Amino acid sequence: MLLVLATIWCIWGWWIDPSVINEGRIIEGVKAGLLGLAAVYHLLRLTQLANRSAMDLYVRLALALLCIAFLVREVDIDLLGESIWWAWAEDMIRIMVGLSILVWYGFLSSKLKVFWAAKSELIHSAVLALSFWGCVWYLGSWPFDKMLVVEDASLSALIEIIFELSATVTLCMAAWLPEQILPDKVWSV
Repeated sequence: MLLVLATIWCIWGWWIDPSVINEGRIIEGVKAGLLGLAAVYHLLRLTQLANRSAMDLYVRLALALLCIAFLVREVDIDLLGESIWWAWAEDMIRIMVGLSILVWYGFLSSKLKVFWAAKSELIHSAVLALSFWGCVWYLGSWPFDKMLVVEDASLSALIEIIFELSATVTLCMAAWLPEQILPDKVWSV
């Protein structure tokens, strides 16, 4: 239902004022806000799961880093002004987030046997399923960002925004789920 409302909101805003989908406008701000909330909620779940299994903590932290990576992708720091330092700051933030994600996923790769042993529980986790579909929505927006599918720039930008807003809503819904990602019995090995 939230995805339908987000789509209607994008189309309605575009119909009234086509510039509403431009960079730095309200929809971009909503996407950044939802991604920030999703990262914060995942991090809050870490404190609630402190006495749970380590793998739940690993997965929640990985999902928080994923949301932060999408947030960094969405935010255009250089829109704050014409200073040469904004572009440099934006590049440094992206590099730091990218390196932290590589280090974290490198650490998680050492736990592949444990993840593989729990593959059926991972597949049936609603948090991971929604996060997966959020990533699919983001990947689906890429051809419209590059105008590979639709020639009209305005229509292509609208479809890209719909995909990206659907992705952020889906990632935020995944973060709001209070469930423990994996039962404790899986990690007793």
